[in-house]
Amino acid sequence: MGDWKVIWKDLKNNKKISTVSVYNLDNDPKEENDVANEYPEIIEKAFEIYKKEHSESEFERFKLQLTRDNAFNTGISS
Repeated sequence: MGDWKVIWKDLKNNKKISTVSVYNLDNDPKEENDVANEYPEIIEKAFEIYKKEHSESEFERFKLQLTRDNAFNTGISS
């Protein structure tokens, strides 16, 4: 992913809506500016990597609920 960092939050918490944050670590090493709304293609790339590389845990407490529906929820109004 190069200089990009993608963070999905609350994937296991059914009481909260999962959100995604995106940071360009080259321009923002302190991760102060979430640019998820500006770079949906970075979220798409990270989601494709997740789908390809993730294997489901056999333990319920480690199972993640990342779907296309919640992968792009930035929680930021555009």
